[in-house]
Amino acid sequence: MSDRPILVLPKATSVERVAGRSFVPRERYPDPARQQERLKASLDHIRSSFEGLAPSMHGLEPEFVVVFEAKRSLEDVAKQAQRLGLEWLAEWDTEADQDDDFRVLGKPEERFPLRVFAVMSEQRAIDRLISLWNRWQADPKASAERGTGKILDLFRTLRAIRRWDARDRVLDTGILESWREDLAIGSETSRFEVELWYRSNSAKREDASRAIGRAVGELRGAVVSQCVLGAIRYHGVLVECPRASLDQAIEAVEELENDRRPSSQPSLMLCEDVMFIRPRSQVSTEPTAILADDDRSPLGDVPTQEPVAALLDGLPMENHRSLRGLLHVDDPDGFEQHYAASQQVHGTSMASLICNGDLAPDAVGPRIPLYARPVLRPSPQGNAERAPDDTLFVDLVHRALRRIVVGDGDEPPAAPQVRIINLSIGDESRAFSRELSPLARLLDWFAWEYKVVFVVSAGNHTGNLVIDVEKQDVEACEDGTLIEAVFSAIAADRSQRRILAPGESVNALTVGASHEDAVDGNGGPRDLDVLRGHPYPSPVTRIGLGYMRSVKPDLLMPGGRQTYRKSVISPPGRCGLEPVTSPFAPGLRAACPGKAGETAAVAQVRGTSVSTALTTRLAAQVFQLVRDLTSEHDAFDDSVVNCIVKALVVHAARWRDPLGLWDGDEDQHWTRRRSGIAALAGFGVVDPELALLATEKRVVLIGGGHLSKDQAHRYEVPMPEALGNVNWRRRFVTTLAWITPVNMGSRKYRKAKLSFSSSSAGDWFDSTTQANESLAGRGTVSHLHRLSQKRIIIPEDGALDVQVNCSEDAGKLSEAVPYGVAITLEVAEPIEVDIHTAVRARLGVPIRPRP
Repeated sequence: MSDRPILVLPKATSVERVAGRSFVPRERYPDPARQQERLKASLDHIRSSFEGLAPSMHGLEPEFVVVFEAKRSLEDVAKQAQRLGLEWLAEWDTEADQDDDFRVLGKPEERFPLRVFAVMSEQRAIDRLISLWNRWQADPKASAERGTGKILDLFRTLRAIRRWDARDRVLDTGILESWREDLAIGSETSRFEVELWYRSNSAKREDASRAIGRAVGELRGAVVSQCVLGAIRYHGVLVECPRASLDQAIEAVEELENDRRPSSQPSLMLCEDVMFIRPRSQVSTEPTAILADDDRSPLGDVPTQEPVAALLDGLPMENHRSLRGLLHVDDPDGFEQHYAASQQVHGTSMASLICNGDLAPDAVGPRIPLYARPVLRPSPQGNAERAPDDTLFVDLVHRALRRIVVGDGDEPPAAPQVRIINLSIGDESRAFSRELSPLARLLDWFAWEYKVVFVVSAGNHTGNLVIDVEKQDVEACEDGTLIEAVFSAIAADRSQRRILAPGESVNALTVGASHEDAVDGNGGPRDLDVLRGHPYPSPVTRIGLGYMRSVKPDLLMPGGRQTYRKSVISPPGRCGLEPVTSPFAPGLRAACPGKAGETAAVAQVRGTSVSTALTTRLAAQVFQLVRDLTSEHDAFDDSVVNCIVKALVVHAARWRDPLGLWDGDEDQHWTRRRSGIAALAGFGVVDPELALLATEKRVVLIGGGHLSKDQAHRYEVPMPEALGNVNWRRRFVTTLAWITPVNMGSRKYRKAKLSFSSSSAGDWFDSTTQANESLAGRGTVSHLHRLSQKRIIIPEDGALDVQVNCSEDAGKLSEAVPYGVAITLEVAEPIEVDIHTAVRARLGVPIRPRP
């Protein structure tokens, strides 16, 4: 079977947008009298809280943060709230148990969905709010005054109203564990991050900074670094406090955890400007042994083109045999001076995988040039690399990104041709919960502003597994039984396996690891392959879903087979398994530091960092392919090309379940089963060939453009007559990817919602077989599979329509949004029919010689 080129679709036709369907559940709320009974005490407490608050030292009226918990979104009431003097600060999704007051009718098993939003308030604003409340209580059916209707609607669905307090600032942030760890290892000081409420008024931001400085001073600490990024509504402060000052803080947090009121609290925990107190960013790599093999396998030629991919990671070895001539290392902060050659581990292996792929024998492929900017430094102990502790990591990444495409001060951009940026690192202090991390918001904003594609790691979970199999029975287990036990253990531990920041980024491609490599054997004699070589999601990969229950990770790439050893002590009737860490097989082969002066050492590496680097490599190859294919098409600017790259990479993903374990409980609704699979595997494991090549029996088409609010583009996919009146198995795959502007002032966040529709796909193909339309449309990638074997009639000029629709999702969408599509039409082997030639002829696309 010969390889065929990917085909470019003719320019789309502008058509009327097809509106999506939405389901609004029936919900019950308390009546006004019950609301008065429930909330009067809270409102009275908020009003009385202003008593005794003196004006600030700058003469400003006292303020504090008020939190609303309601079904009504602040998007609907924000403008009216501002007229009352309430300054919007933040909004999140949450949920609560149903009760007699708040119910979802007909679905008693579900949690009640709510939104939490916070506003900064002065007393006059609260007085006006309570005045409206009293008026609504007196006559709920009375017409609202102009500009207050949405606020009255808010009262109807309001579940709680309270002040933001110390519990919100410190509980569930990980700061208590971080302080305890610092004390346990004997640190004389502790550095941590204070995230402030972002104030739109610069004078109020400066006043907040001074307030934090005073509060930290009372702890005999100091402000180390500060960062304000208005584009992502971020105001962060890195502070350092002495060991002696933490005892009171730890005691106060412990009291709060036990629902007791502390006898005293540090002023930092009481400061109204503080949103959260968190550990400093724990972006680090696992210590890796450097004992490795000496590799002398042949390497291809060094390419001459400028790099289109960038790596933000540790410092790579420029003089390593497999990297020589491929790296453009940019180190404006002088991180190199902190490294010994033996410590250049993670950046070297990631650069190796991007530039060369797996260095396994006979795995020769094209070599990719790479721009590398170190953002990690070596740890004083061992070979681990970590984020610098003298700056906020989000600030460092922001400066690194700007330097690539904008420039640094008066300096020109360091690599303006870069289109794909790799972050094979994650912040262990920020597992995704309800709100997007500042780092994820930065990537989302930067991706839109400069139309680049970020490829980020979902993160690794390096803890033990405890499976429901007797210890002595593990080796004798059938594959299906053992693998099912492994995934049951992962599901039970899912709260500890959430994706690490910035993996929840909406615009980024987030990558998990599949349990695959090219190595025979499991390593040491006691090492166990708990997935028995089957290409399921790796047991170390972090799992989703993502923001607004979007598909995260987006995809899986091979991350090496992670082996385990039985724990010495296991719970009765169960088996504890400890992950094996070594530079030996199994895994993917990558460059690493060797003995002194050695520049050809390699090691076997594993995890989501590996799979992320391989995805970046594939994206760089796809970028070159797409740019060549579209160079003569005026409609494909860089932003569209980048979206096509994003689409094609995901287009190559498929759910693979060789043992049929994902069928799940037949009593579970199919949508829940698919959502659970997507949380593990995203849109599936990527086969790179599907993103780079077509065949006689598989036609791959690409297109793209720009859409504004309520616009739509329609494409026609020719259907070969040979597929008519036969019951051949055929597949129809559509992938849509876009880069969306984001609204930091909306819980929906994503401004642009794009979707597929088709008037004919349902006639010729069955319903989706993997991620369905609802699940696939929550992020910035939609990836749908349809299979069919039914006999159909295809006229001579028969074509299947595919329409891309654009609507606004989070506030006003005034921008034109770039998008890319990838479409595959495929027939099953061993049918002898050349559908590629038929489709190409119908499109009138000449075959260009391949370079």
